[in-house]
Amino acid sequence: ADGIVVLRVQGGAQGPWNIRGRTLMLDQERDVQGGATTPEELARTTLDSVVDMLAARYAVVAGEDGRLDLRIDGVSDVAQYAAVMRYLERLEFIDRVEVVRVERHSLHLSVFTRTPWGQLKDLFDLEGRLVALSSAAFDLGDEIPLLWRDDAR
Repeated sequence: ADGIVVLRVQGGAQGPWNIRGRTLMLDQERDVQGGATTPEELARTTLDSVVDMLAARYAVVAGEDGRLDLRIDGVSDVAQYAAVMRYLERLEFIDRVEVVRVERHSLHLSVFTRTPWGQLKDLFDLEGRLVALSSAAFDLGDEIPLLWRDDAR
């Protein structure tokens, strides 16, 4: 699982209802606590908090269009090349993909996106088909090494 929510809820028929717990989403941990007069209100406010955390991490906010250069290893035949291209071109947060060069087991691409690398990496991690080979932060112009895992999830 990419995230875990562990909660302890206490309350009675007449209220009040209290909640304490913790969320863990990839590398981010947060304490959760709150109270409400009804279980429905408690559930709504707790879920709103979790949704806000997910939206902050994964929602793509339009920014300036930029180019990221990718080196995708693990692409060794035409079927894998086609699968990588189909995968990237269907992603709503990637505007355009250009092939720079093809090597024996690697594909070098430029992708044009309004999504910064850190968030793009998180989005790739969700499906697990492209895996970053480095946790480093990359600037525009740096070639980012990734591994193609066509069999992921």
